Amino acid sequence: AAQVVELLDLATIVREHLGDKDRAASVLQRVLALAPLHEEALARYTDHFRERRDWRGLADLLEFALESSRDAGASVAEQIQRLEEIAQLAELRLGDIPRAQSAWSRIAALEPGGTKAPDAARRLDARSRMWDQLVTSLEAEATDALDGKARVATLHRMAQTFRERQLEPRRAIALYEEILRIAPDDDPALRALAEMYERDSNDLGVASALRRQLEVEERRQADAGVALTAWPPGKRAERISLLRRLLGLYETRLADLDGIVWAGRAVLEILPGDRDALERMERALERAGDARLAQVLEYH
Repeated sequence: AAQVVELLDLATIVREHLGDKDRAASVLQRVLALAPLHEEALARYTDHFRERRDWRGLADLLEFALESSRDAGASVAEQIQRLEEIAQLAELRLGDIPRAQSAWSRIAALEPGGTKAPDAARRLDARSRMWDQLVTSLEAEATDALDGKARVATLHRMAQTFRERQLEPRRAIALYEEILRIAPDDDPALRALAEMYERDSNDLGVASALRRQLEVEERRQADAGVALTAWPPGKRAERISLLRRLLGLYETRLADLDGIVWAGRAVLEILPGDRDALERMERALERAGDARLAQVLEYH
């Protein structure tokens, strides 16, 4: 019990005073390994996933909480409540119909005479059938496309369908990646890909998509003979915004030292002396004991 209290205090210090939310979350995970039913740790870890909009991580946490409470003798009503949360999350946030169906199936087994589970099962079955028919039609259209341009257009319609209906984000990701293999400079696909990776809680994928956006625009301007200092103001502002977002991802989510240095230097090319970029690079390099720290300190 004393260790749990110490870890909870550590999580608070790391989050509130050091601003390291991901490290604080890892401390909460250690608490739950020791005390799986600890209400405060569960609540704080749940808030972490909601704040990050990491719905897949939240669904997995709810499954963990369900299993732990069931092993501890939770009532049927408590188990059903957990399962309903998982079902709603799977359907509405993840677009994972099979996972939602599985949750409602477990509810039906716990409550044989209930009406909510059968109603949900019928709704999800109908939605799944309609969805399968639509996807089959679009897949046939993509297969029949006579050239790359026509195929890209069809793939866009398929991907947009998955995206708008919030179903199977990983399928949408695969479609956008296929579009980019055919047309690497497709801006709408690049932007949508970053969004879908974020929806799927894939930080590495988000970073990759954002970096590709930056590289495509950089190549486009270079081909037009436009130096970075002469980029249109809107393009420069967009580049800075994407670079700052990447810096945050590389530092707080991915702990990617080379990524931090790359994005930081790219910011400094546009905004020499930018304090945020310098401080992030300095902090990361100092933590890693990297020799490049001397160069950053000289820049100050």
